[in-house]
Amino acid sequence: MLPSELVWLAELPLTPNGKLDRRALPRPQLLGAAAAAPRDALEAQLLRAWEQVLGAAPIGIHDDFFALGGHSMSAIRLVANLQPALGCRLPLATLYQAPTVAALAQALRGQLPTGAARLLIPLVPAARPAAARRRR
Repeated sequence: MLPSELVWLAELPLTPNGKLDRRALPRPQLLGAAAAAPRDALEAQLLRAWEQVLGAAPIGIHDDFFALGGHSMSAIRLVANLQPALGCRLPLATLYQAPTVAALAQALRGQLPTGAARLLIPLVPAARPAAARRRR
C-alpha cells in the first residue's frame, strides 16, 4: 500500500509506554485554493455524500475524488449511497470517468428522473408463497 499523504514531523508523538500515539498524530491538511462551492442542489447533494464517504471537509466541486484519498472501496460506498438518494442507476465506471463533483453532476443531469416520475416505484407482480406462520 502507498500512502496518499505525507506529513513531516520533528518527532513522532509517543505514549507513556514508548509506543506511537496514533491519536496524537496531526490530520493531513489539504493544500490548494479555497474549495469551490456547489452551484445547484445536485452538486450540493453529491458534495455532502463525498464529505461523508471521505471523512474530509471542506471539499470543492473541482477536487478529484481519488486525489482526496478515495479508492475503489470508498468509490463503491459512494455509489451505493448515491443510487437510492438520486433514484437512478449509477455505474461505478461513471465515477472513474467523472472524478469531480462538477463532472459527475454534469454526467448525471440527463439520467435523473424529474418530478412525479421520480416518485413512481415500478411494481413487479410475483407469486410468493405464504410464510410458515400464515399457513393453515
